[in-house]
Amino acid sequence: SWRGYSLVTLSLTSLALALAHLPYFAPETPRWLLSRGRDSEAAAVVRRMLQMNGAKNPQQLLKEMREAGRRLTGGTQSVTKSMMLLAKSPNLVMRFCIICCNWFGVSAAFYGISMASKNLPGSIFFITGMLGLAEFPAALFMQVAADRIGRKSTYLTSGSGFFMLVLALTSVWAAGLTWVIVALSLASKMLIGVSYLMAYMWTAELAPTSVRGAVLSISSLFARLGTLFAPVLGHLDVFIGKEFGPAVAFLVFSASCFVIAGLACALPETRGMPLPETAEDLLKS
Repeated sequence: SWRGYSLVTLSLTSLALALAHLPYFAPETPRWLLSRGRDSEAAAVVRRMLQMNGAKNPQQLLKEMREAGRRLTGGTQSVTKSMMLLAKSPNLVMRFCIICCNWFGVSAAFYGISMASKNLPGSIFFITGMLGLAEFPAALFMQVAADRIGRKSTYLTSGSGFFMLVLALTSVWAAGLTWVIVALSLASKMLIGVSYLMAYMWTAELAPTSVRGAVLSISSLFARLGTLFAPVLGHLDVFIGKEFGPAVAFLVFSASCFVIAGLACALPETRGMPLPETAEDLLKS
């Protein structure tokens, strides 16, 4: 009813308003402060960062950040020119295409699992809620694993795990094992959630600072294209029947993750590596 939709909208809006003030408590980017000549403020932010991470020597870090800022200012400033410079390298073009394909596939699987919740046994409201809660351990696991085993290993492990779990889910679907199906679905959503979150961090570290925003924007565009396919995959039972529709949808999800995991093997690891500042830095690496 209209009253129900109004209550849901009011609840979501109230939550957004309650969280809207949080960005004001976040510190400003030290590099931006340095570019504006606010060195003392940048030094204070860097000291807090080093204290939280148990490190020392803020002056050395500030020196490196100033040098990076000078290279950004003295190098290729235009995003368009930087992208054109990167386009001259076939290896970097292939890397960018792989990144876009991964965003497309991961997004389709991530949202497709949620769209397919209506096919899972049990209450659709309970199942959808549990699939949403599965993203919390996914975020925690991603942060820990990315720091311990690296970005590439985390991404490939979660993608491969999703592939195997969805295959197992497909095999037990016909048996009607309710709780096994639900458990495998939740585990699958958690693993694809790890891949989805990892894609943001890994892509940001693969792109140079001069075009990082543009690369993330284009990658996100491909993710949105993948999201467009999610409802179709999640409702295949409408086209091919409820007997085989859900199983085929899960097979498509697993196959897509298998393919993109294979493509991601060609991308380099970025854990512990200095971030490229300019297109020239990336071409030299």
